[in-house]
Amino acid sequence: MVSSHLYIHGKTETLLPLSARHLFVGVKGKNPDGSLKNFENLKDFLVNQGMIQEKDCACVVEKENKQIGSSSKSKPKDKKKSSKKENAKANPCFGKMKGKKVTKIRNLQIVRDVDERELIELLQRGPVTVSIEVADTFKLFKGDEVLRGYSQSESLEDHMIELTGYDTTPDGINYWEFQNSYGLGWGKNGFGKLIRKSSRKKHEPSLINAYMYPELLEREEAINAH
Repeated sequence: MVSSHLYIHGKTETLLPLSARHLFVGVKGKNPDGSLKNFENLKDFLVNQGMIQEKDCACVVEKENKQIGSSSKSKPKDKKKSSKKENAKANPCFGKMKGKKVTKIRNLQIVRDVDERELIELLQRGPVTVSIEVADTFKLFKGDEVLRGYSQSESLEDHMIELTGYDTTPDGINYWEFQNSYGLGWGKNGFGKLIRKSSRKKHEPSLINAYMYPELLEREEAINAH
């Protein structure tokens, strides 16, 4: 999302290979399965910490090694070492960022009152990250058919995808084109189609429950040496 917007709006000359691993490890407040508990933590990371390129990501969190056969007496804690370990847990690349380029944004707009007409306008400016509810079967989906949502009797969880466009099938079904995060083996080469509200029944809401997009800094501000 961030890399695409920077390129589309002329902030970078090429698509930056920003590290998804650094983002995943660095964002605080995740569920046990790695999904986000809330979008505010993602916003805080992108605005205040920033992303780095894949080649610069170390993402090694220090772990305390247990000494087998060591004395049971507890040793006094070294405050400096303890502080470094806490920083390492908070920032996986702590102490390894000197001279690296860090990419930040001005703000991450998070919209929960979904208006699909506004989404269409936003897509003219670049991809839009959205949150949808999915069932377990979503993870194994393959093919090119339009996804139409799930029954409320199924166990559902929030999942983030990236809208890349919109279109209509030959038989008149309006849909969103999106890229998933499960690799090329999912859907059709990693991409899928999601039915738009305009092709659902009148009483049925949008399948998108929230969306977000970045407000960019000026070019010289967006990518700075750390």
